[in-house]
Amino acid sequence: MSGAGSLARPGLRAGWLLAWFRSPALWGTALFLIAAAFRLYGLDDGHGDPYYDAAVRSMGRSWHDFFFAAYEPGGSVAIDKPPLDLWLQVASTKAFGYSLPALLLPQALAGSAAAALVYDLVRRVFGGIGGIVAGLTLAMLPISVVTSRSDTMDSLMMALTVLALWLVLRAVERGRARYLYAAGLVAGLAFEVKLLEALIAVPALVVLYALGSSEPRRRRARNLLAAGAVFVVAAGWWPLAVTLTPGHKPYALGSTDGSFLNATFVYNGTDRLFPPAPTRHQRARAVRHSTRGPLRLLDAHRSRYLESVGFAVVAAALLAALAVALSIGRPPSRRRRALAWALLAWAGPAVLLLSAVSTLHPRYLEALSPALAAAIGAATGALVLRRPRAWAASVAALLIVAACLGWSAQRSAALVRRNASDSGHVGALPAREVNRLSAYLRPRTHGARFEVVADSFVPVAPLIVHDGRPVLIATGTAHHAITPLRTIRRDVAAGRVRYALFADHCGSASRKRLHRCSPAGRWLRRHGVDVSRAAGAGRRGVLFAVHS
Repeated sequence: MSGAGSLARPGLRAGWLLAWFRSPALWGTALFLIAAAFRLYGLDDGHGDPYYDAAVRSMGRSWHDFFFAAYEPGGSVAIDKPPLDLWLQVASTKAFGYSLPALLLPQALAGSAAAALVYDLVRRVFGGIGGIVAGLTLAMLPISVVTSRSDTMDSLMMALTVLALWLVLRAVERGRARYLYAAGLVAGLAFEVKLLEALIAVPALVVLYALGSSEPRRRRARNLLAAGAVFVVAAGWWPLAVTLTPGHKPYALGSTDGSFLNATFVYNGTDRLFPPAPTRHQRARAVRHSTRGPLRLLDAHRSRYLESVGFAVVAAALLAALAVALSIGRPPSRRRRALAWALLAWAGPAVLLLSAVSTLHPRYLEALSPALAAAIGAATGALVLRRPRAWAASVAALLIVAACLGWSAQRSAALVRRNASDSGHVGALPAREVNRLSAYLRPRTHGARFEVVADSFVPVAPLIVHDGRPVLIATGTAHHAITPLRTIRRDVAAGRVRYALFADHCGSASRKRLHRCSPAGRWLRRHGVDVSRAAGAGRRGVLFAVHS
């Protein structure tokens, strides 16, 4: 008996080890850690976004500013997007202190979690190898790595869309509508993070449930309508709550009337699809970004989209073509067919839309990255596991995947080493200049209500981040007036504000060219004395002492 038991123990031990090695939890954790290594290494040497960082600093000062996504601590102006992502950043800075790593941590963790979610999504339909390939692809995809290391909202939005698709798959597997409703809730929260960009994934959710569920058609339709209602509520509750809140509300940047609804659905909505006529400066920036067209994502020169995501697009297309060619005459199962069509409904329109928009910041590609990763993993799983006799196709698939992953790992490692970021640079100033301006203003604005009045929201962001003091902002985007000139004149006369901060285009303009400034900017220039050099600014036309 003892001999038989001793002989059985090695077999039991080997079986336990094999089961442990095959554990989805193990692979999900491993992929999360791999993704986190790319996203967290050297994060304290990264780059912030003065625009959003100023809002986080302000929102941490009061519940009013927290709810309304205030841009400056006085609560007079708010950013142009809902505050869901910023709420997480505020929580992170409260837990770890206001610092760059704390600001970047929510995005880095969201991008890492998305890699584990993509793995489990594909594994459930196309097997473990497909899931691992999908998770590795997203974990090391250069555009996803650099976006997760940036102080923007796109990685959180991307992770929420992946979670929504995973929940729809669970609804298909278990036949439980509550998972579908949860997916509608999560998709609505993704909209609350990045608005229209989050809608790119919504058709995939509908296709996966419509084709994958075994429920009767009428029940599927009712469930989808109910999930759509949940989505609408989750997507619109904050703008509606802000609109219905009585009393003073901050002016929403980007809007033409100060309302959050206008900023959400016009500035960040219809204007992105049908943009107004661009200024000369905007046209120059669009040309520098890239040229629109079907080969835009393969651009290797101006914006280097080929290096960040283009290789994954090519790999996904090649692998999908191989998988389709070998499946002719052998229809896949319902779930495999449903997930394949869902990924096509996600990636296809995303590629077309991103190729057509006037200005394509690299971070916008996070809306596409999980679909590409899942497509690469799903096609690999189908080729390697489902057609074992097609060895040539399996070898070709493995070579394509190896090339894609190898390139991604090398490129992402290089991006991490040089602390690459796709954060915006609204109002960015050298840290030394911000320190000098702050030191100059501190004793001279003692007792004043506002640290400065800024002719635009752009140049004041670094000061808000550094000092966390209320400021007065004259104009928003496209010179839309935020603070009336009569209010500025009254505050200057009463000593509530003593200095004016300018952007380059107005502060450095000659007297003959003051017509290019806003009315508030012209008045401040005429009633101000340039003290930029005395304040330690690197150029003239930055800071003016103003008087009535």
